Amino acid sequence: MNAEAALARAKNAEQIINDPLVAAVLDGIERKWVDAIVASPVADAEGRELAYRMFKAVQQFRDEFAAMIGDGKIAAAELERSNRD
Repeated sequence: MNAEAALARAKNAEQIINDPLVAAVLDGIERKWVDAIVASPVADAEGRELAYRMFKAVQQFRDEFAAMIGDGKIAAAELERSNRD
């Protein structure tokens, strides 16, 4: 992927992850799974494990967007450097 495409992708990712509706939904999903972990009976290790994996999936979703945004910052710096040269 070239720098321009990475920058465009990063801007798109930033708009999506910073959208108030998306943020509220992701926060709600995380809260749901944390609540499920906390409220699970001691004997329900399988249920707790599922809730933990689902919680981690939401975190990974956020991390993927963060990585795209980081790639965009690198691409912006590369473009700036190439424009100076």
